[in-house]
Amino acid sequence: MAVISLALALAGIWVFAPPTELPAEFSEADCRRVSLADDVTGNLIIGAEDIALTPSENELLFTAHDRRAPDNPSGGLYAVSTFALEAGESALTATRIYAGEDTDRAFRPHGFALSRDGSRLALVNRPTSGSAEVLIGPVENLSWAPEERLAGERLCRANDLSFTADAAELYITLDRADCAPSAQDLIPGAASGRLARFDGTALTEPVLGLSFPNGLAGGYVAETRAMQISQPGGGAIRLPGGPDNLSVDQDGWIVAAVHPKLLQLWLYRSGWRQTAPSRIVRVDPEDGEIRVLFDDTAGRLFSGATSAIYGNGLLVAGSAYDEGLLVCQEPF
Repeated sequence: MAVISLALALAGIWVFAPPTELPAEFSEADCRRVSLADDVTGNLIIGAEDIALTPSENELLFTAHDRRAPDNPSGGLYAVSTFALEAGESALTATRIYAGEDTDRAFRPHGFALSRDGSRLALVNRPTSGSAEVLIGPVENLSWAPEERLAGERLCRANDLSFTADAAELYITLDRADCAPSAQDLIPGAASGRLARFDGTALTEPVLGLSFPNGLAGGYVAETRAMQISQPGGGAIRLPGGPDNLSVDQDGWIVAAVHPKLLQLWLYRSGWRQTAPSRIVRVDPEDGEIRVLFDDTAGRLFSGATSAIYGNGLLVAGSAYDEGLLVCQEPF
């Protein structure tokens, strides 16, 4: 009995202890949380899961959906000025770009992709548990109206997207095999995820056997449970955590929000923990060099970061469950 009790105690310490903090380019003193309010309702925005810069870099786009709110309301696609983010404010108003149509189908956005020239946007909507659809349409003057909708059981686990350079094709991660939780998806080492391609006409699945594929950027797929980013048919780069959404910075490096302890993230998302670590890394795809940009291992300032962009001394991150955005700036 004593041995069992000791084992349980040690396991509990491991589960709840924060991961080892890594040297980072931004300290917590360089960073702040920026609260955001919806310009239509005035409500605080929670759950800014995925973010992207417009080509001009004047606006940051993000999807948000408060998954813990009573009755699971719809979310939105928003924009906020990068100049305002750099100005040092602690609270800003975000412009609502899209919040769904007047239908019975809820708008609960997940990952999204903006074409290289900023003219097209594709977004994953998960209106109900176990279902998903991909909405595609043109962007003009911070206005977006989906013109095309891809749906069906094959897309029920759509997670994130990425356009090809000419925006002629769209790649979509399908993070697991079954629409509902199943043993084949949840067992350790499960690699039931896929990468799909939409060429404007047909949907195919050219890549199989991925370990919870998540973000897409720069020709790499984030395999969250394998703690690596990988090239379909190519090599992989191990990371100090399970990568979520990806972006590419001005130097061609991949920026990834990673989860150093996936169990702690699950406990946080399930409401069993108040915080979760946030770690953001920058990866050189040429030689695999990894630089840590931000590391809040206890989630003191910002919890469970799921996406990040970096450039010109500015780091911005969002989280699928925390409030607002994390903004870090190089000291003058």
